[in-house]
Amino acid sequence: MPIYEYQCAGCGVGFEVMHLNAESYDSVECPQCKNKKVTREMSTFAVSALAPGAAPMCDRTGGECASPNIPGCASGACGL
Repeated sequence: MPIYEYQCAGCGVGFEVMHLNAESYDSVECPQCKNKKVTREMSTFAVSALAPGAAPMCDRTGGECASPNIPGCASGACGL
């Protein structure tokens, strides 16, 4: 289900719409003023970086995980 960002031509408010089906693309209206003159905007996206401190990771110092409570460590996926 894609989420698109729109901007209202009437009041200028920006908003997001999650499109559940093809028909929902035809019925987009501003949630504030109900204007149907909206434009789809370019969206940015988030990227997850696997840098130290950015996300919890296994602490692999030897043959076993030193932090088995982090998801993935007990499954043998340590160090991914």
